[in-house]
Amino acid sequence: MLPPHFHAKYNEYEVLIVIETLEIYAGSLPKKQLNSVLEWAAVNKTFLQEKWNEFQNN
Repeated sequence: MLPPHFHAKYNEYEVLIVIETLEIYAGSLPKKQLNSVLEWAAVNKTFLQEKWNEFQNN
């Protein structure tokens, strides 16, 4: 089973990022886009975890 994570896509790229650690689980993004996603995720970790929990309970 995958750890709590979210997906980010940019053109043909896709990455799965672990919510707790913000580490890449799989995939890749160009550096500029990855940095933007990680900055956003750092500010929104609580939101991401809440959404993960919400989707797991459905």
